[in-house]
Amino acid sequence: MSPLPPTAPATWPPDRYRADVAAFDRLMRWFGPHIPALSLRSEDILVNAERAEGCCHWGEGGALDAMRLLSDDLQAEPPSGIGRLMASQVLLTAARLRLRMNRLLEEGRLPDRQPNRPWIVCGLHRSGTTWMQRLLCAVPGRRGVPNHHLITPLPAPGRVWRARAVLGFSRWVSPEMWSLHPVWPTVPDECWTLCTPSFRIYDIALHWHLPRYIAWLDQTDMRPAYRTYRILLANIEAELGGGPLTLKGPCHIAGLGALLEEMPDARVIWTHRDPAETVASFGRLTALQRRTIYGSYDPVRAGAATVHRAANAVRRGLEGLGVDPSRVVHVRYTDLVADPLGVVEAICERLEEPLSAAGRADLSRLIAAKGGQRMGDDRYAPAAWGLTAEAIRAAMPAYVARFTAPGAPMR
Repeated sequence: MSPLPPTAPATWPPDRYRADVAAFDRLMRWFGPHIPALSLRSEDILVNAERAEGCCHWGEGGALDAMRLLSDDLQAEPPSGIGRLMASQVLLTAARLRLRMNRLLEEGRLPDRQPNRPWIVCGLHRSGTTWMQRLLCAVPGRRGVPNHHLITPLPAPGRVWRARAVLGFSRWVSPEMWSLHPVWPTVPDECWTLCTPSFRIYDIALHWHLPRYIAWLDQTDMRPAYRTYRILLANIEAELGGGPLTLKGPCHIAGLGALLEEMPDARVIWTHRDPAETVASFGRLTALQRRTIYGSYDPVRAGAATVHRAANAVRRGLEGLGVDPSRVVHVRYTDLVADPLGVVEAICERLEEPLSAAGRADLSRLIAAKGGQRMGDDRYAPAAWGLTAEAIRAAMPAYVARFTAPGAPMR
């Protein structure tokens, strides 16, 4: 089914909760502030996490300062009742994961090692990263990470059940999100959750109103985030067994330099698409996320935030390329759509893992079943978000000239 009606109104998706969600939100507004586990105060989050994990192994890397800044900024423009529920659980889960990870490291039960030759797909949201990851996961000898391992990175009972509960609640609150970007508990998805114990979390900055936190995040050192990412990824790899892993996270553009420094064996596949299309498309996801957290959204504000985050991400990505450009493969979205098998073959050749005849056959079947890469029936209308294509491109001129303009050098 198309995610859009035949004639999409300017207010699609709807800018308010539907009636049943609004009723639940009112309950959460009344009772949420009185439930300790739903507190957004950094002091309460610390206490709740330490009580749940039975330790206080916070470690170094400025994580607590980052968490306090995030907590304070979140409270400055309070979320809805549902937003409080979801945001508090993100912060508490990240704090508990940090405590548990550090305790296991200190006890020698969690090895601090490098993952084996991971391939990591990044790119602006809606630039083909999902399809690119799915194709590369099908390369013989490689595999993806099931989403329940990303939602709960360290071994714990009930992983799949928890993933179903988290994703099911999110789908109930914003079913339109599922139409634009379906997510399943046991299928690979974005790996940003592996950075959360550092409290340097770009995906949160994409969707929440956090001006001070975002300004800090745009300037901060992301290496602590990729140290936690590396440790957790290596643990998942050992737990899953099998060959090297293929992951995806659009947010890795902004942390590209730190990623390349922290994981010397990693290879990055960066997809490129005209930002006037990606931003106009991603504006819908931004609006849905903001409606989920705040109960409503302003399309002009959502559009401006989306451009700002995209421009800062590609700026940091271009800077990060300087660490080691030889470890980054660039892929045009138009090439990926036109010849997905050819793109995969070129990537495998470049990364010295040539695709076998059997691998080509497997990928051909996957592509045939998919019917080519379709991004849904989304409509790229920047004006719906108070934007123009020219203004979007002008916000990131160096990126456009290098990767998406006609005749761009792609390097």
